[in-house]
Amino acid sequence: MKFWIPELTSRKRPVYLAVAHEIEAAIDAGTLRPGDALWSETFRIRTPSHEERSSMYDPQHRFFIRPRALVSWLFTVLAVTAVSCVPPSSLLAASPIDTPQWRSAIHYTPQRNWMSDPNGLVYYKGLYHLFYQYNPHGNFWGDMSWGHATSRDLIHWDEQAVAMRANSTEEVFSGSVVADTRNTSGLGTAKAPPLVAIYTSAYKAGSGHEPGVQAQSLAYSTDDGRTWQQYAHNPVLTLNPESRQFRDPKVSWYAHGGYWLMTAVVADAHVVKLYRSDNLVDWTFLSDFTLPDVPHRGALWGMPDLLALALDGDPARQKWVMIVNVNPWSIAGGSGVMYFVGQFDGTRFIPDVVPPVAPIPRSINGSITVRTTMRREHFRMRQQGEP
Repeated sequence: MKFWIPELTSRKRPVYLAVAHEIEAAIDAGTLRPGDALWSETFRIRTPSHEERSSMYDPQHRFFIRPRALVSWLFTVLAVTAVSCVPPSSLLAASPIDTPQWRSAIHYTPQRNWMSDPNGLVYYKGLYHLFYQYNPHGNFWGDMSWGHATSRDLIHWDEQAVAMRANSTEEVFSGSVVADTRNTSGLGTAKAPPLVAIYTSAYKAGSGHEPGVQAQSLAYSTDDGRTWQQYAHNPVLTLNPESRQFRDPKVSWYAHGGYWLMTAVVADAHVVKLYRSDNLVDWTFLSDFTLPDVPHRGALWGMPDLLALALDGDPARQKWVMIVNVNPWSIAGGSGVMYFVGQFDGTRFIPDVVPPVAPIPRSINGSITVRTTMRREHFRMRQQGEP
């Protein structure tokens, strides 16, 4: 098997070889046994003995393995680095090395390369589909495409072929997927209705749009999500004038009105825009939702969603929740999530009016300090530009 490991350069091979021979010699001489501490004059590293180990997850215990296993690992590294260096894109079909020690026990990770935002989470015909922002060409942000994985239990995942790839005129940013079971789009058939993805196209030069413009596009699958085709008349929704910050469409079926409902953001304007459609192709503007200076000037809104929840489990008493992600300026710093509880009348989302929080004194007596109070005070001070 061949693997691209650029950080293991040829000048390091003699070091690994020397360490491997040093360990082999110690084992053969009987001076090194499994569980012993290991000191390498060549590598200037020391492994802990069984008695010295406090936690197998301590990051200082880099070589928390048996000596024989370390020897095998070192010779594996030698074999890997001896392979001629070839571009990473030509190695995508190679069998990946299993690296469970570097991966979450439950959370999904692709075999290689960059991943970020989950997109298009959908359950269809007994299978959970996870799409996500993905760079097929390297472990860095760029060439944004949609990776794809499937699961039957949300724990064990099978990585699938890249669903939608960036090309010379657009990158495929975040979006959502719906099962068009009634074939309202006309992109499938009554017997084989399509899965439909609505995503943000980030346009490049030569696309017919100004470079950097963002608009909403459509792709569909008629084979249960295995392969995807871009709609021939993309984009299906853009602003006038066009915007570089119009993105993150989230689509769901609004049963009470009998139409598809979309939320999307104009990120730098702090606006969630609501649209409706009968066929997922033609979209009509409904309304804007915005709260000026929430959370702060300079923040970007993103990844909106609007959903109904039963109040205290009673379906006759519904509340609607508008979810908006922000970056930066969350209460803990960095990115975060805001939510607003209210009502949706089929056109507008109206947040509930809640009493304002009582003023918090600038100086808080240590004996009555509560962590949440401190966080609120910190949030208020940051809102006012105070340190």
